[in-house]
Amino acid sequence: MKRQIKKILHEDLDWVGSVNEYDNFFQWFRGDDGSRNRRPGNWIGRDVQWWIDYIQDVDYSLSAIHMDISEMKGYAEKLEGGNANAKTVMGWSGAIYEFVENHNGKNDIERYVNDIRSFIKEFRSYFGEDMSVSDMVESVGDSMMYAQDNNIPIHKQKTNESITEDFDWAVKDTVPFLEVGEPLKIQAPKSQYRLHVTHGVGEDNGMWVPNWNMYDPNTPVNLDNLMRHIRILNWQQENYREGIYGLAQLWTEGETWVLSKQDNENIKNEFGEYDEEVGMWVKEGNETDEDEIQDHIREWLDDELMDYGLREYDSYHQEDATIEDWKVTYFDEFGVEHAVKVNLPQG
Repeated sequence: MKRQIKKILHEDLDWVGSVNEYDNFFQWFRGDDGSRNRRPGNWIGRDVQWWIDYIQDVDYSLSAIHMDISEMKGYAEKLEGGNANAKTVMGWSGAIYEFVENHNGKNDIERYVNDIRSFIKEFRSYFGEDMSVSDMVESVGDSMMYAQDNNIPIHKQKTNESITEDFDWAVKDTVPFLEVGEPLKIQAPKSQYRLHVTHGVGEDNGMWVPNWNMYDPNTPVNLDNLMRHIRILNWQQENYREGIYGLAQLWTEGETWVLSKQDNENIKNEFGEYDEEVGMWVKEGNETDEDEIQDHIREWLDDELMDYGLREYDSYHQEDATIEDWKVTYFDEFGVEHAVKVNLPQG
């Protein structure tokens, strides 16, 4: 009996080790099942890298649309009633307009929606109607990364030959009436840091909302912002009930890293220096108390952290969303993403 079991494990089932878990997907993707139904892989000229970039766009759209609508909703709630002064209302109105302003015929939210709808249209026939879109995005992304890592072609050979034959003149010949210009899109970030943050919203903070932002280390301002944003996220994660109110209080206690160098300079120019004798900020005889200073700091932090995707509003609890997780990754000069260990400053 033992010999029979050993034979089954080591000989009869030896073929299991060579099975590619993505075979069925790639077969469907290429349309190799003989069906006339449209398959995503039949899009001529779109290689593995194009699909990887496309999946990343869809993944970003799923989180960005929530972030943008939440931010716009926040401004709309501030506008309700019209109790703020005209200058402030104009600022909030302008922020809302940025979300609906058209760029090349569409605004950002329309583009996010179109990305998500086009993805569902292309892939639901393979995954079915019941699978979540985020799981579908992850599965397709993993499949394409596997294809790239293992040099698996995603187009049928006949299609590749057709491209070569029909468009060979565009590749080899100089075409006087066509001039290739600047790239329309950066396909992958290079030599940049990415700060990831996941917020918890809803009952028991059970729904997680992922966001991220890129920082170019060759620009001093961006690098300073990255370091400061890391400290802010770490503090907020440890003091999740405090929110930007706690950060504003920190600043008045001397922790000026809470704001950017430019914002600190703006405060100094507008309100002067802190006078310990009177317990206020004084400039040219004018005095400003702690509450007013903190109002300005909260407003600046609110705008900045929302713009960078580092703050979410939890409408269920009527407060800032919790910071459930954060991390930093780095894209090298080849676009390869690396894990980054963060050594937070002490004190």
